[in-house]
Amino acid sequence: TGLAAAAALYQRFNQKGGFIRAWGRLDTPEQDNMAIIDCMMNLPLFYWASLETGDPKYREAAIRQADNTLKYFIRPDDSVNHAYRFDLKTGQPLGPDNYCGNAVDSYWARGASWAIYGFALSYRYTGDKKYLDASLRVLRKFLAQLDAEVVPVWDFRLPPNAAPVRDASAAAVVACGIQELQKLGAADASLLKSKDSLLNAICAEKYLNFDADCCGVLRCGFGNKIAYSSWGDYYLMEALARGRGGR
Repeated sequence: TGLAAAAALYQRFNQKGGFIRAWGRLDTPEQDNMAIIDCMMNLPLFYWASLETGDPKYREAAIRQADNTLKYFIRPDDSVNHAYRFDLKTGQPLGPDNYCGNAVDSYWARGASWAIYGFALSYRYTGDKKYLDASLRVLRKFLAQLDAEVVPVWDFRLPPNAAPVRDASAAAVVACGIQELQKLGAADASLLKSKDSLLNAICAEKYLNFDADCCGVLRCGFGNKIAYSSWGDYYLMEALARGRGGR
């Protein structure tokens, strides 16, 4: 099943541009030239598939995606673009785009979390220090944006009059990312303290809902609304399981 998933994902890899097509049916031009930061979390499937099959194409695709993400998504100040578009004829970059943050030039908190964890995972599979450095740079930038509530606002570049809606799912993903860095021997005491602060914050009553009739557990913010998400609950449970000794 895992190899079938890798083969299906590989069909979305654009050879000329070196990116995974994020959205849209493959038989339509909808979003056919766009990659998103979220795809960093798809790459372990490719790395694993190459180890299982001996076919280097999956690993090569993962590395090209990671390299292009590092080159085009991570800004000089270590904030993160949500999306990027490429010319399908030449493979050349066209410029940033946005679908989940507040604006094209904004700083979507969950996008940063995908980069933090995703680059740490690429370092685990490749040993390439540039991915570790990227993870740590984006992580330190992310942590520097947090205020006394610890749980990040959904976008760090909201207009002054915008409601400071919090995204607990971003905090959960970052906690997992720090745990991965810890496993890799790259998380110092200050980062481990930040991980504990993030987990303590999202495990407070304000963010948890264990009502059996509710569709989720972790309250997350998306734009100006509060909702629940599969990824928020997943990464919360992953972080808690790891904290109790799970792998």
